[in-house]
Amino acid sequence: MNRNSSTHGTTLLFTSALGVLALSACNNATAPGQATAVNAVVAPAPLPLDPNAPMSVPIEAPPAAALPPAPRVRVAAPRSREARYDYVNRAAGLNRGFADSPPDYAVDYQGSRPWVWRAQNGSSRVVESTPEGERYYYYESGADQPYLVRDSRYTYGYDQGQLAVVYDSYGRPLPDGALDGQAVLAGQYLARAAALYAAVQQQRHEAAYAANWQARQAAMMQERQAWERQQQQNADWRAWNDQHAADEAAWRREADARRAFASVPSPPPYVAPQQARGPYPPAPQPQTPPPRIDPAAQARVQQAQQAQADAARQAQLADQARLMDQARRQQAQAQLQAQAQAQAQAQAQAQARAADQARQAEQARLADQARRQQAQVQAQAQLQAQAQAQAQAAQQARVAEQARLAEQVRRQQAQAEATRQTQAAAQASAQAAAQQARLAEQAQREQARAAAAKQNEAAAQARATAQADRQHQFEVEAQARAKARQAAADAAPHKPRPDRQDNGAPRNTVTPQP
Repeated sequence: MNRNSSTHGTTLLFTSALGVLALSACNNATAPGQATAVNAVVAPAPLPLDPNAPMSVPIEAPPAAALPPAPRVRVAAPRSREARYDYVNRAAGLNRGFADSPPDYAVDYQGSRPWVWRAQNGSSRVVESTPEGERYYYYESGADQPYLVRDSRYTYGYDQGQLAVVYDSYGRPLPDGALDGQAVLAGQYLARAAALYAAVQQQRHEAAYAANWQARQAAMMQERQAWERQQQQNADWRAWNDQHAADEAAWRREADARRAFASVPSPPPYVAPQQARGPYPPAPQPQTPPPRIDPAAQARVQQAQQAQADAARQAQLADQARLMDQARRQQAQAQLQAQAQAQAQAQAQAQARAADQARQAEQARLADQARRQQAQVQAQAQLQAQAQAQAQAAQQARVAEQARLAEQVRRQQAQAEATRQTQAAAQASAQAAAQQARLAEQAQREQARAAAAKQNEAAAQARATAQADRQHQFEVEAQARAKARQAAADAAPHKPRPDRQDNGAPRNTVTPQP
């Protein structure tokens, strides 16, 4: 009774504080995607931490390797290098808004108790404990899909359900080529985030256990500080944060509201006022004979009793007036609370209708976008098929051209070979003819030499014959002359001559030359 009354009073105080801060911020600029100030009234009020120990240890969420299968997420890289820091920068700003405040409430999801933080602009952060550490899910206002999911190793940035960037544990973007390798796990996280969001919307809100928060708070703060250090060291991230410095005012107001709520003391337990009662009847007195009454003393006693009764009545009237005023104030407060709750309920319904309409419009837009993307994919597939057919035709043309060129080269080589063979044959014929000519010329020369030799031999024979004939004729003539001389000698008287030998032959006779 007392604990529930204390929780109820604290919730009313925080709701009033948020309402004042929201109304004071109506004329201020809001961060991109921030809801109007009226959303601060309809946002679920945080529940104070439960100081009691849990009856049993909550079940941890499954690690990444044990998540159920889910469709592989599509990959869509950001438009620029600097835009890759948009997703982690929005989550870092939301962390600064929540500061070191405990979770607003917890919900039951498959036996685990994920923590939920809800900002004034409708953005939210859900954290669940896993065997690998804390896992974070960040949502924009009214979105049932996260724009960032962070585990103990990597952080996944989403753009309308598509994987846009993956960060390491320090918030540094990985190369775009690494996105495809993370698409399967990113799809599983996306499905898990959608189921968690539905549980947050549908399940009863429960207070988080103080002991669990104290055990896990330091590790969460260290992870947040690691991001802040990296943001200061990374020039691109720091530049992107400077471009969106206007968002910091909204996060400072968020942090101030949470610190104000943390500093509000818990009200005393509510105790129902007691109904005013008259004095108890006096205890019965023993019967004694009445004393003798002095009229003057009796009058003074009666006057004193009357004054005492008048004072008691005045005190009773004052107490009744105080109680009635307190009841009126409580009734007025209850009426204000009922009006605020009715207004909050109406605004929540209006917001739910608007969110439903926005969700339907978003679903229609996404469906139309999916149709356009499908048409684009089909068109790209057709273009790819046409390009492939053209490439095949070009390849066939190249093969045909290569075959034609090869045939042409073969023909040219055959023609060149035939020409070479013809030239070789002609050269061989020419060489043979030249050889025959040389042989014929040599034969002619040999014949000429033989004919000349024959002529020379005939001439020599002729000369020899002529010489022999002349020698024979000379011999004949010599014989004739000898005979004539002999005859003359025989006819003349025989006288010894000194020029003759004894046998009558002439001495020192010279043989005449032919």
